Amino acid sequence: MKLVKIIDDKVKELNLSYYRLSKISGVPLNTLYSIKNGVRKVLTLRNTIKIFDALELDLNELKKIDWK
Repeated sequence: MKLVKIIDDKVKELNLSYYRLSKISGVPLNTLYSIKNGVRKVLTLRNTIKIFDALELDLNELKKIDWK
């Protein structure tokens, strides 16, 4: 599974906007949109943890990510 898919699914499930996720997580909005639009495929570990924490995702989900 791709990182963007995990984030996008959870954002939709929680009915959040990427703007709101940016405000909650502290990750810049342009970084979130870069991931969503496929410009960027990976994030720093710090930003990934911030996003997962904001979305209340288990960090064990990182093991399922296809990093290629």
